[in-house]
Amino acid sequence: MKEKRVFRILMTCLGLIVAISLSNPLMAKTVVLKAEHDEPAGSITDKILHDMSGKVLKVTQGRVKMQVFAGCQLSGGKIKTMIQNTTLGSTHLSFISAATFTAWDMNIGVCNLPFLVEDYDGYEKLRHTAPMRDLLDDWEKIGLKGVDYWTRALRQVVNTRRRILTTEDIKGLRFRVMETPLYVSIFKALDAHPIGMPFGEIFTALKLGTIDGAERPTEFLLTEKWWDLAKYVTMWDYTGDLLVVAANPKFFNKLEKQDQEALVKLVTEGGDEKYQAEKKMQEDAVKKLREKGMVVDFLDPKEKAKFREKTQVTWKIFEPKFEKGLIDRVVKALKE
Repeated sequence: MKEKRVFRILMTCLGLIVAISLSNPLMAKTVVLKAEHDEPAGSITDKILHDMSGKVLKVTQGRVKMQVFAGCQLSGGKIKTMIQNTTLGSTHLSFISAATFTAWDMNIGVCNLPFLVEDYDGYEKLRHTAPMRDLLDDWEKIGLKGVDYWTRALRQVVNTRRRILTTEDIKGLRFRVMETPLYVSIFKALDAHPIGMPFGEIFTALKLGTIDGAERPTEFLLTEKWWDLAKYVTMWDYTGDLLVVAANPKFFNKLEKQDQEALVKLVTEGGDEKYQAEKKMQEDAVKKLREKGMVVDFLDPKEKAKFREKTQVTWKIFEPKFEKGLIDRVVKALKE
């Protein structure tokens, strides 16, 4: 009789433990989501992702814990390796340079075309256009789930030699560009000398005189402290480079439906927040760069039109490389 009473007590306690564990999300099994991006720790993207990690844990009631890895930390600092790792599943959510992603889908390179938009607001609009959203659905066949895009500050040109106010000023200067044919084509069209090299080699190349300058997003002119490296900046907003947000499909599909929806929603909200933060940063950047002693110039509208005209050759070269009609659909959507 005593043994039966003890058994009932034990079974009751066990039932209570199971009930508590099922009702308490903190005691339920937690899935670790590894999110990786290509920007340095402390960047706007990095800060937003760390803030988002707390929201993911809260909204999923502890079912999903997001870890953030800056600078392609899980992938040896290499963006292409990060993409490969996302297809394999060792990285679950990645934020990828569109220019690098062209090695997987050339169509995304439409966002890198020179002078596609007038300003950063136009680039944010590009993120939401139907042709760009349609591309997100194409990547299951290459082992990725397209989730969204995040816009980054438009790109400027910085150098050690002289002010760039006209197309004549840029001729003959040697610029480090991203190692993609489209970026090389742009600077060749301007009679400059583009040199494709990894980001990590820029600073040594400047010291050795191998290059005269580089093209960089506005934010990176600040985070990389270009006032210690060069004198002249031209804010010409000549192109941008979207961050492609992609997930490993198998990992994503194993999440509970409500957690999938929550994650997509938080990514979208993070992209909206990044746009606002980058816009505010751009407003403050010119003042700070000038305070640090840099000469900061803006192109006269007539001169900017000349840069746009000279780089139209890049559009002609790459139009056949994109899906037929893609450029026209994007340009039309931006005008709507």
